[in-house]
Amino acid sequence: MGLFRIYEDARQIPIVCWALEEDADVQWSLYDLADRLRMSGWLVPAYPLPENLEHIDVQRLVVRQDFSMPLALRLIDDMKKEIANLNSSRIVAGASGRNAAVGFDHGGRSIRT
Repeated sequence: MGLFRIYEDARQIPIVCWALEEDADVQWSLYDLADRLRMSGWLVPAYPLPENLEHIDVQRLVVRQDFSMPLALRLIDDMKKEIANLNSSRIVAGASGRNAAVGFDHGGRSIRT
């Protein structure tokens, strides 16, 4: 898609992890994309990396053994659709002038960082 830097591509472990390229030139964050994908039924969380790399936000997809090619193609189509939605949306920033990062805490609640 030309927007993401892949950190793990599931060759060694069943995880795909990516960040936005520094020159992606988009007005949205991975937290926005995670939210849009959640509306399409996908749980692809976004979160900061651990200490010393916390300035980098990533998304991670854990691939189960029964994750089929048709399902992978559906995810890619949904990602393209939601990226197009975000690119055509008017992004409203908070009072601080930047978008608030919203993450997932595995407890079903959104957390603000």
